[in-house]
Amino acid sequence: MKTVDKKYQVHYYSPYNQVAMQVNSGESVVFQCMDTYNDRLPDETSSVGRDMAGFALNPLNGPVYVKEALPGDTMKITIEDVRVGSSHATMVVNDNLVLKGFAPYVCEEQVIKIPIEGDEADIFGNKVKLRPFPGCLGLAPTEKISTMFPGRFGGNMDCKVLTKGSVFYVPVQVEGGLVVAGDIHAYQGDGEIVCGLEVSGEIQLKLEVVKGREEMWPVIETEDMWYTVASCSTMEEAGHKAVQGMMEFFVRGQNDILIMKS
Repeated sequence: MKTVDKKYQVHYYSPYNQVAMQVNSGESVVFQCMDTYNDRLPDETSSVGRDMAGFALNPLNGPVYVKEALPGDTMKITIEDVRVGSSHATMVVNDNLVLKGFAPYVCEEQVIKIPIEGDEADIFGNKVKLRPFPGCLGLAPTEKISTMFPGRFGGNMDCKVLTKGSVFYVPVQVEGGLVVAGDIHAYQGDGEIVCGLEVSGEIQLKLEVVKGREEMWPVIETEDMWYTVASCSTMEEAGHKAVQGMMEFFVRGQNDILIMKS
C-alpha cells in the first residue's frame, strides 16, 4: 500500500502544488492527515489565536498525480477506509458568534476535547458511534483556491455520507487530477454547524480514471443512494445546479453507470 506522509501538506486546491506521489489508475493510496488545527491544540487550555499563529486551517495531504487522468475525464474515488488517529476529538466553539455576511467575528472562544474510546466518542456523557469521513476531498481546479472552499472540484464539502464504502465521482480539470484529502471528522450531522469532531488520522482511497466522461458536478454513490454536490452563492442556485447535475448523470444511460461501477 502506498502512503503519502503527513509532511506533504497543502493549503490550496491548485494545479501548482508540488506532486507528493504518482500512481497508476486503480491503485489504492493512504493519506496521512493532521486535524484541521494542524494538531496544535493539545488540550482545553489551547487557543486558536495563540497556538495556531502562523498556521492556516485545513492542511490537506497530497497531492497525488494519477496517471492517465486528463481534463474531460472523471476521477472515481472509492473510500476504502477512514481511520481515526486521535485519542480526543477537538471542537472549537464561540459563546458569542455574530455573522456578518459569511465571515464570523469571534468574541469568546472555547476549545473542547471529546474523548474517543474504540469506535465511540463520549460527547458530554453521551456515547456516539463514530462515522469518520474526510471533510475535504478533491482535485485541482484550473486556478488556486483555498482549502476552506468547495466547488466543482470537490473540496471542503463537509458531507457526512462521504464515508467508508461510498464512491466519489469528480470531474478532472488538470492533468493527473492532483488528488488531496484531509480535515477528518470523526462525527458530524447534516452540515458542519459550528464544527464537527475534528481528528487526525488516515484516509485510504482507491483512485480510478473513467476516460471520456466528465461530470457537471461531483457525484456521491452510497449503498442505497446517489447524490450530486453543487456549490453556489445561494442555496436556490445550488439546488438547481445539483438537480441539473443529477439529470445529466443519469441521462447518459444505464450502461455508462454500470461501467463506472465495475
